[in-house]
Amino acid sequence: MKTLFAAALMCMMIDTTGNPSQAKPDLRLEILQMSLRGPIVVRLINASPNRLRVWKESNIWGSGRWRVLILRKGRSITLYQEPDDVFTINAPSYDEIAPQATVRRILEVNGANWQKPHSFNSFAQGDTVIVIYDVPRVYPGGDQFTVEAAKMDAWHGVVTAVHVFSAAEAENSSNTKKR
Repeated sequence: MKTLFAAALMCMMIDTTGNPSQAKPDLRLEILQMSLRGPIVVRLINASPNRLRVWKESNIWGSGRWRVLILRKGRSITLYQEPDDVFTINAPSYDEIAPQATVRRILEVNGANWQKPHSFNSFAQGDTVIVIYDVPRVYPGGDQFTVEAAKMDAWHGVVTAVHVFSAAEAENSSNTKKR
């Protein structure tokens, strides 16, 4: 189990181009809240003295950047965002985060834009949940996207957050459903 966890963390330190990450180092990720069937509420934190730009999910640069790895009883379950969006106007847009400020995101892991095994329908007590925000420096859509990303000076790299889903969270989720 420790070997699997260490290997997963090492993989997260490499960006999607296969090169050691050249990330702007000052973005942090925290898991704020989870419920039994999702969503996962996270926040991106600008820990730098300068403003940071993070892509909005409404364009190709910010779309499909989230992954969730669940470690459950010695097995791993992978969920990933794969939007089926058609961008009629595909212009790069971003949220700008002031120094020491945050931006909140809600990951609807049971939504239509998420891929997951058919066997996954909820989190379980004791699940170790690793949320990954992965923004490439080089885009597979061609030089146009990479050049635009460089012009916008948006954050790129990989950040992660780890959370163990507790019995209290499972109970709160059950109580919320009963109301």
